[in-house]
Amino acid sequence: MITKDGRFTFPNVPEGSYLLEVQSPQYTYPSVKVVVSDKDTRAHLVTFGADWSNNDHALPLPLSLTPRGPTSYFIPREGFKVSHLFANPMMLMMGFSVLMLFVMPKLMANMDPEAMEEMQGMQEATQMPAFEMPDISATLAKFSTGGSSSASSSAQQSSSGKKRQ
Repeated sequence: MITKDGRFTFPNVPEGSYLLEVQSPQYTYPSVKVVVSDKDTRAHLVTFGADWSNNDHALPLPLSLTPRGPTSYFIPREGFKVSHLFANPMMLMMGFSVLMLFVMPKLMANMDPEAMEEMQGMQEATQMPAFEMPDISATLAKFSTGGSSSASSSAQQSSSGKKRQ
């Protein structure tokens, strides 16, 4: 029962322990554990995550609950930080690429001529000329028909040889 001055009572409460929580849209209140026995009534602050039998923070009776503060429903947005920009993986890759753009020419200039010739030879060996590149359309056609490239080329050569004779 609530009185005009804001006081309230709970008549005929059976023995046991109860959790008292104030529901308010504007303010946040602490939770209180109330232990009712036939001898007396005790109140304790509830620490969430602690054991229910933990009775460290005793409160005087009658209870007077004061709000902890206004209820915050929104989390303020984080501002811009330059450190977050540099922690972005795309920015790290871009920074590495720009760094290599300036560092590689200096490394190439300091390289001895023999190593430079060897590296250029390796690059030329790995590059395929355009006429040696595989024909993608022919490869896909052979793959979709289930034919092998060596069998079809030998069949074409034998058939062309027979026609010439």
